[in-house]
Amino acid sequence: MSTVPSLSFSTSNKRKPILICDGFIFQLNRTRPKLKYWRCKDRTCSAYIHTNHKNQYVGKSGDHNVHLPVPEQVEVAMFKEKVKERVVKETTAIGKIYDKEMASLNLSDGALGLIPLADEAKASLNRLRRQTTPPLPTSSCFDVPDAYSTTTSGAQFLFSDTVVRKKRMMLFATDEQLRMLFSAKTIMIDGTFSASVPHFNQVFSLHCIKYGYNFPCVIGLLPGRTASIYKQVFEVLDAAAQRLNCKFNPNKIMSDFEQALIKTIASYFPNAKHSGCFFHYTQCLNRRIQTLGLSRFYNNDEEIRSLCRHLMALPLMPLEDVQRAFETLSEEAPVELQPFFEYFEDWWMKKVPFRLWNVSNLKVKTNNNVELIFFLLTIQAPVTGRAKVPLNKKIEIKALLEFGITQRRIATDLGVSKKCVYNVSKKLKKNLPLSNAPGQCRKKASTPIDDRNFLRLCKKYRTESSRILSSELMLSNGKHFSARTVRRRLLDMGYKSYQAKKKPLRTPGHKKQRLLFAREHQYWSQEWNNIIWSDEAHFEVLNRKNRTFVRRLRSESDQPFNFIPKVQGGGGSISVWGCMAGGARGPLVIYSGKVNGPAYVKIIEEALPSFIENAFDSSNKNWMFMQDNAPPHRSKYTMEWLQDKGIKVMKWPASSPDLNPIENLWDHIDKKLTQMKPTNITQLEQMIQTIWSGITCLQCKTLVDSMPRRINLCNNCLGGTFSKY
Repeated sequence: MSTVPSLSFSTSNKRKPILICDGFIFQLNRTRPKLKYWRCKDRTCSAYIHTNHKNQYVGKSGDHNVHLPVPEQVEVAMFKEKVKERVVKETTAIGKIYDKEMASLNLSDGALGLIPLADEAKASLNRLRRQTTPPLPTSSCFDVPDAYSTTTSGAQFLFSDTVVRKKRMMLFATDEQLRMLFSAKTIMIDGTFSASVPHFNQVFSLHCIKYGYNFPCVIGLLPGRTASIYKQVFEVLDAAAQRLNCKFNPNKIMSDFEQALIKTIASYFPNAKHSGCFFHYTQCLNRRIQTLGLSRFYNNDEEIRSLCRHLMALPLMPLEDVQRAFETLSEEAPVELQPFFEYFEDWWMKKVPFRLWNVSNLKVKTNNNVELIFFLLTIQAPVTGRAKVPLNKKIEIKALLEFGITQRRIATDLGVSKKCVYNVSKKLKKNLPLSNAPGQCRKKASTPIDDRNFLRLCKKYRTESSRILSSELMLSNGKHFSARTVRRRLLDMGYKSYQAKKKPLRTPGHKKQRLLFAREHQYWSQEWNNIIWSDEAHFEVLNRKNRTFVRRLRSESDQPFNFIPKVQGGGGSISVWGCMAGGARGPLVIYSGKVNGPAYVKIIEEALPSFIENAFDSSNKNWMFMQDNAPPHRSKYTMEWLQDKGIKVMKWPASSPDLNPIENLWDHIDKKLTQMKPTNITQLEQMIQTIWSGITCLQCKTLVDSMPRRINLCNNCLGGTFSKY
């Protein structure tokens, strides 16, 4: 009896299932109702394994005759599966998970050579982790999942979720972290804006110094940078201290020089010694040098650079010597640095107390350790593509390079790559601007002059194809451009191809009549409700005037669904006459054959008088009958009949279907027939009657109410053609 081989299952880098058996790797080839067929990963191999849907072994076919097993690949696959499982379930740093799994599996030397480095695998593992991470909220009103409001051990992490002036504020810390913060004598405070999530203004952090080390204690998402928000933060921390039977009363506090934060600390911790960060101080001076336009003097003049650096070093001098040192530097300052020294005297010597920015007697002079947390938050934030380093960050790098700090330390402190710092230093040596260079792409085939020629030819030959325009340009200046290039350039300039609308041919005489009609009736509004609008229409069984679109592949042009049946004469047709007035739908008369004067009178002699009696009161003598200028309408027989019946006829300009609102009803009927798809004349007649009876009085009223707009458009185009109706 044959033994059943041992099977194990994993997933590939593309999250596809794989099967591992006897040192060989199989990929899922196809699935059937009862079986799964797994094919050897080596495409030249004919070996298959069959399993049921419970992943139990059923059988196999073929042999591995063309290659030997590679146990190292199996080790690598199992290692990757364990790493992926931990990355999805845990929030531990990916580098730590990678190193721990590599150490715990006791991999062979061959497998160690095949496994990618942690830095190479981080990108794909980060993408895998982000698939299980909830998306960023679209507003500040959201619920925090339990996985993010508690720690992995089950302790409460989100300890405050409050609203400050209708804006949300969230603070994260465990009770153990809070006790450490309240028991510490030295705390550091800082905030960052680059790692902040939408609908919050900054990520706020409080750290403490214990046993000579820096510990992050509180991380907050704040909606702003005002004193009221900082006051609310300290009040929440004070309430937490009372809950834990502790006191929040540090002896030393270090922060940046944000005015709202300085005032809040001074009022809330009056007995604490508040010091400013030396790094933030030098950062402020460097930014002021940039703002005042002194970068060129700073780079090229050694004396100016030395004076600026002396000012940056003032916080390192004893407090009692600062005033005298500044006065000495002011006497030596050249004319170019006068604005900079005036700024320093006005702000740092008068408005900001010396004790706040003097760090001569401090062991820890910066809070750069806090920036490490912000750096980790920034690099773990989801970024699409390669993020560009902003200009202000490059200015900081430049200032630190000039201050003599090493490139490695700058990259670590600011959270940028060493390559970025190196590029900034290279630009400084060559006196190149720090701004990002514009993206490089293939040079355009056409020049601006060619583009203007494209536009000129487009305006001259509006209806010609892009291929014809390309040929015309070739004849005019000898340059050849493809039709695709011509289309792209015209699209960039806003010129897109549209389907031309078919309108009646209008002679200058027609335009003059239309303009006179429009000017005569341009002040009409309610008077249009007294007009009886009439017209004829022609409908065929099969041939519709609406276009039909088919979604297909390029290779499916000969398939049956790509064709619409069309027969000579449209498979039969009928003609109709109808009328309407403002707020009233008239009768519909179906007729056949050619129409002359007597035939036209026969069509309307029963329908029109009865509609007039029903649509208008006997006291209303202002109504008129509208008909176009077709020969049967203007015949002597028709005009005499209308006169005998006392029907006043409205004088109508020739070639003006766009001014007749009943034309929209014929279009409505044609669209409905396209959906209903009649197959013979009987069905066509019944459907037209059904659609006409479904037209409401409101639709008729809406169409008649459009007459002032039609008249206005006709006036604007001087009796010519307009596109809206």
